[in-house]
Amino acid sequence: MHGRCREASRTVAAVDPQLHEAVRRAARRATWIALAGAVAGAAIGIWLSFGGRPIEVFLLTLGGAMAVGGLGAALSTMVTQFRMRNLTSAPTAGLDVAEKRGVQRAIQSGAPVAPELEPRAAGHARVLAVTLPLATAQFVLLYCGIIGSQVISLASADSLAWFRIVLIAVLIVTGAIAIVLLRRSLVRVRHYLEALGTDAT
Repeated sequence: MHGRCREASRTVAAVDPQLHEAVRRAARRATWIALAGAVAGAAIGIWLSFGGRPIEVFLLTLGGAMAVGGLGAALSTMVTQFRMRNLTSAPTAGLDVAEKRGVQRAIQSGAPVAPELEPRAAGHARVLAVTLPLATAQFVLLYCGIIGSQVISLASADSLAWFRIVLIAVLIVTGAIAIVLLRRSLVRVRHYLEALGTDAT
């Protein structure tokens, strides 16, 4: 077990710079995709609603920008996270389910963890400190894309308009709650690292 612990610590120290760089590239790429997608989506919305009522032009333009920009950027971050899976899973590689749960509890609630798992918990916390902001951004972009698709549907006057308005409201509320929970998780991770005297960035 101690050998596994030392190996995990060396692995985490080696991959941290790669992980930081991968997240930075993902953030830059997602930003450009979101901007380009928003412009393209807005242009498509204007083209589809040309000559229509002002409210239709507004809804199609806004919805198109949100849907194309949000979904495109969210897909980009998902691909990046899939490619980073070896880096993000390195600290807990080789642990069984119970040990992984113990590491998660230690980070999120400050619960005690076996001494041989402390380097694993510290390494996993460093990974979360880097990747949770990207995961939060991915969630926001995905929700923007989903809400945008519903905004587009509002442009058509039908009996489901009120249902779509309620659905959009529900999505906004649940999305806000999820973002708060993600931010709290990040705060707990940073507090855990601060308690260890470890750099959280």
